[in-house]
Amino acid sequence: MVESFSYFAKTKNLRFSKMVSYGNGVDLDGSDFLEYLADDPDTKIIAFYIEGTRNGGRLKRALTAAAMKKPVVAIKGGMSEQGMRAAASHTASLTGTPALWRSLFRQAGAVQVEGFEEMLNTVMALDRSPLPSGKALSIITNSGGFSVIQTDLCQKAGMEVPRFRPKPWRLSGPWFRSPGPALAIP
Repeated sequence: MVESFSYFAKTKNLRFSKMVSYGNGVDLDGSDFLEYLADDPDTKIIAFYIEGTRNGGRLKRALTAAAMKKPVVAIKGGMSEQGMRAAASHTASLTGTPALWRSLFRQAGAVQVEGFEEMLNTVMALDRSPLPSGKALSIITNSGGFSVIQTDLCQKAGMEVPRFRPKPWRLSGPWFRSPGPALAIP
């Protein structure tokens, strides 16, 4: 797993301070590594793959504590019926339902992704952009329809897309005086 992930990361010029592959987690598991990486000064972002756990309460505590200190991007392997069966036979751990894992990640404050490419893109965005200080954001696009769709998705995710105050209108200069651009959407 680590080898595959590092290959994909290399194609995007990402580097890691540490990479861990813990197999079936008989002696150490995901919670142990989350606890360690949460306090590791060389780790800015935790990219976390998990198939299941033997101790859900401990995992939730470790994941929550880690996500309070730095971004955690998580992939849960075994989210389909066949994938759950494969994960259970691979690690002999409790896999749980997809709804349970989505809820766990959301409650803990981790960003859940579905594949390596999405994980890498999310890690790159977090690495290269400051974390937001609130829930409000602005959308800049060349399409009014696209901004409407993105506004719906943002609201569904718990974010806000407020209207601009008068000041940005004045600061926009001649660019927004041409036909087409609008600061009123949404």
